Amino acid sequence: MTKIITITMLVFFVYSNAAFADEFKIYVLKSEPLGYINAQGKEVGTHWDYMKAIADRSGIKMNMKLAPKARVFYGVKEGTIDAAIFFKSKKLDNQVEYVAKIRSIKLIAINRKGLPLNNFQDLKNSSAIGKMRSTFLGKKFDDDPTLKVVCVNNYDCMIKMLDCKRIDTATGNSNALAYLINKYSFHESVEYPGITLGVKEQWLQISKKSKKLSLIPRLKEAVQELQEEGVFDQILAKNIGSRVAKKQ
Repeated sequence: MTKIITITMLVFFVYSNAAFADEFKIYVLKSEPLGYINAQGKEVGTHWDYMKAIADRSGIKMNMKLAPKARVFYGVKEGTIDAAIFFKSKKLDNQVEYVAKIRSIKLIAINRKGLPLNNFQDLKNSSAIGKMRSTFLGKKFDDDPTLKVVCVNNYDCMIKMLDCKRIDTATGNSNALAYLINKYSFHESVEYPGITLGVKEQWLQISKKSKKLSLIPRLKEAVQELQEEGVFDQILAKNIGSRVAKKQ
């Protein structure tokens, strides 16, 4: 009897290791519209759906969780997670392998209704420009001491400040701003689409300390197929609105 139990446990152990050998530990940035809990208590968002699509297409089992930005970056640097999607940055060149580009994201500036914003020079007419803390919007913007910048903690706060006229301008990730404009029905409160300050690239990045580096070709192939089929575009449109997504 003891021998049967031992053999059964051994078979289960071998099967479990084989079944989960390809499992990726993924953190998705906990921030709307990238990854968040909806009213039904379900994880949703653009990055969440991107990773689900990549998992389905590649056949790689993924253990996905929402996490704040600091934990995501720490996890990738230290190898406590395998991968994540975030902006490509020279600061992380020594910590990550760049698997595949997901999409380019515009960094924009939008004004509240009634204040024209046609070019960079118009920003100098803003009495207060909202900007996320520790966000790089381009050398031209960040190095201009004449701009009246007000730092905020999140996009939700920034877009509400714009609506109630506490700031004249909101800046940052075009997808995040577009999502919140749709969420709060602020279309009549802003001069959308504003002006482009720069462009950054979102990449699927895997920690150099990950033990799953051999899966990079499968991940890269899956991303390429999903790109060509327009799946990522469909996910973006679903999450931030088709009308806005077409302009991204």
